[in-house]
Amino acid sequence: MSKCLAIYGASGGAKETFQVVNDIQKNSPRWSDVVFIDDTVPAGEFKGHKMMPYVEFKKCYSPETAEFHVALGEVEHKKMLSLRVMEDGFALASLIHPDAIIDEGATLGKGVQVKMGAHISSGVVLGDGTWVQAFATIREGTTVGAYSQISAKVSIGKDCQIGNTAFVGMHATVYDGVKIGDSAIIAMGATAVDDVAVEAVCVGNPGRIMMKNTTHRVFGG
Repeated sequence: MSKCLAIYGASGGAKETFQVVNDIQKNSPRWSDVVFIDDTVPAGEFKGHKMMPYVEFKKCYSPETAEFHVALGEVEHKKMLSLRVMEDGFALASLIHPDAIIDEGATLGKGVQVKMGAHISSGVVLGDGTWVQAFATIREGTTVGAYSQISAKVSIGKDCQIGNTAFVGMHATVYDGVKIGDSAIIAMGATAVDDVAVEAVCVGNPGRIMMKNTTHRVFGG
């Protein structure tokens, strides 16, 4: 029996996540229904599907009947909510777009999302809850930590190490072998040619460190 998919974050990244889910369902139906979870608004509908707070969802569904995907752009919030649902026994569902390219030998964790046109090479490891946005490329031997985001059209070289809850902005480039620390930010269009420390914010081309991400927030920190 197919499970329901709960998308946590109707006011977050749910719209783009729902498109990935629709494309997966068209290619090979996987879920019996989709429910949106949002703790900031009353119960209702979103995209023609039921929407409710998490506390209400738990009254109607169990880990035997539903699994989750957390659709939040703020990486720390995504981590917090992912841990919450797992503590309640729910599994995290990974969403791999039918037009993404996952080479043999890549390893993907729980709750991963890989969007259209992204290419994950052999030997790449994606941690739990990591998102790889459309047309991003991650080369051989690179490890991306849990709950990080690799944004659209990013290019990450071979044998890189991306930390947990890190954020790599659109069109950024990470050179071969570079290490990016936990909660670091590589700004949109930046080129990381050298290692980037924990919580550092790297901007420009070539990249330079401008500040520290002490709030561990990507948007509006």
